[in-house]
Amino acid sequence: MERPVAPGRKGDSIVCTLHAVNLLAYDDIGADATIEGFERYEAISYVWGSVHRTVQIECDGMQKHVTKNLADALEALRHLELVKVLWADALCINQEDLKERAEQVKLMGLIYWKARRVRIWLGQDDDKEELHRAFYAIEIIRRLSGIHLAALGTTAEHYKAYTNIRFDEPDSITDTEWTAIHRLLDRAWFERVWVVQELGLARDAVFHCGDECFSRSELQEFTSLLNRSKMRLIKPYNLNLQMLHLGQDYWRSCWGNTRLELGSDPKEAETFFDILARARGLSCTDPRDTVYAFLGHPSAFKQRMLDIDPYHWYPRNYYEKRATIVIPDYRSSKSNSHLDVYHQLAVAAIANVGLGPNVLSHVGHNEDTIEAKYPSWVPRWNLYNRTTFAGSEIYFAASGLHPPAPFRLSSSRRKELANQLSFKALRLDSVRCVRRVPLQDFLEEALDLMALLLSDAPILRRPNAIPIPSSLKYPYEEPFVLAFASTMTAGLTSSWNMHCEPADKFPEQHVRNFHAYFRRQQHPKPAQLSAGDAEYSGYFALDVRREDHNRVLFITHDGRLGLGPSVMEGSDEIWIPLGSKMPVILRRYGNGMFKIVGQAFVYGVMRGEAVQGKSENDFQEITLW
Repeated sequence: MERPVAPGRKGDSIVCTLHAVNLLAYDDIGADATIEGFERYEAISYVWGSVHRTVQIECDGMQKHVTKNLADALEALRHLELVKVLWADALCINQEDLKERAEQVKLMGLIYWKARRVRIWLGQDDDKEELHRAFYAIEIIRRLSGIHLAALGTTAEHYKAYTNIRFDEPDSITDTEWTAIHRLLDRAWFERVWVVQELGLARDAVFHCGDECFSRSELQEFTSLLNRSKMRLIKPYNLNLQMLHLGQDYWRSCWGNTRLELGSDPKEAETFFDILARARGLSCTDPRDTVYAFLGHPSAFKQRMLDIDPYHWYPRNYYEKRATIVIPDYRSSKSNSHLDVYHQLAVAAIANVGLGPNVLSHVGHNEDTIEAKYPSWVPRWNLYNRTTFAGSEIYFAASGLHPPAPFRLSSSRRKELANQLSFKALRLDSVRCVRRVPLQDFLEEALDLMALLLSDAPILRRPNAIPIPSSLKYPYEEPFVLAFASTMTAGLTSSWNMHCEPADKFPEQHVRNFHAYFRRQQHPKPAQLSAGDAEYSGYFALDVRREDHNRVLFITHDGRLGLGPSVMEGSDEIWIPLGSKMPVILRRYGNGMFKIVGQAFVYGVMRGEAVQGKSENDFQEITLW
């Protein structure tokens, strides 16, 4: 269904009609059709807004109530003189018919792909502070976008100099201007799960805020500049770019010549779970939509890990009627809650696509869910728990070159969806102590605690002079400061280009950044830091921020340092699943079974050191509940 909107001026009544058209009549290249009066259409991407704030419009000669935000969008996007053909879900899908709603969700990807343009409505530009309005934010976004475009194609050093000069000019970008950008990017549209595919599938996208507008390409160049040169600004001004990064990755997977799915190397193969993980924290009214909102992504059509067919030409997934990993179903029943959807998804991923290790990597818990009577190995996508570690698929191989053994599903009751998961794993160690305070706020206390636990390691108030502890409880050859600093950042380090790489590849750089960070903790005022410390501490702070969210520092009985889930506790055990990139934290549950708490980084075992000389026979089968 498409909806021609009658022309009108601001304040005029909104009038529209509904027309059913054949979506397949629109060609894939130009999004054109030969349907008279409906040669092309545009799709609206918007947030519904409060259902208690509605506006009356005329639709097919009848009065209909829509949310005020949709009414504002229709009023702003209609043409002054011509009829405009638009698609908006609230009017073009019968929201009361749950079966139709599920069928339309299956087609949502194709609907946005076929649209000539996607109009993104951010809301009215009505900030009470004049200087915080969208007009000023958009002006800065355009200016910084131009800086990034001008610097592209230059050498790395020239790029750094070119962009930093413009950032460092006195008052070039004021606090007020950064606040305006923050308020623009903090609008509700940037926090919703459904808009990711609406942006990612758009062949062309334009953002509208009140009477102002800007293009997707301008926003992309702006965010690219922040990522490459001044990423440290994202935190102080609370610029949440999660949804924009995900939307851009989505676009590459569906439209770009360089896709995330390379099709030949398992380390580079993206999975549906990877997409869901990057979307954690985005909001939706129905928690089932944390899964359903991404069924239009090519990875949802994959039949195996290295299945590249869904990426060749996106619309063919619909033309060839390829099935998605799960089927959307909005019917209300006791067996169709969001937890049932998560369970079905996990079982399908393991049984049908062979994603056992990938499923485990996305498990995360809070204090309630780890105790719940629900399979612990099923990822809960409505929890904002960062579960995977950056670079884990590329840089780490805790089980060495061992390939994954089959994962076996079973049920404790007949005619029940599998609730037990069995696989082979190697027991590494058990947890001795967990440091729960935020490391970035209590660095000295954490350092001292680690030193005391490691017997004769010194008190670490002066990290520049830390010797290698001689205690037998210290299992590493590397200096304690390197082991500790590497554990804080889960084995990765960053420099000026903001690309993270293994810390053991650049140990001197990483320790330098750590020392600067330590000094910054003691002298938090920027004026008290040298230029070098200000820069290097910023890199380490980024590394810590990237990895420490909802994680804690721990030490094992054998003296190993690690970073693990926030709900882990003493007596938990560290295991390495056969074929896994990362160790996992397990908790004994009863009847010889375990619950999985989540993934962990353990310093000194991430390159297969713990499994050297071991065969598959050294791994034992364990069962998770």
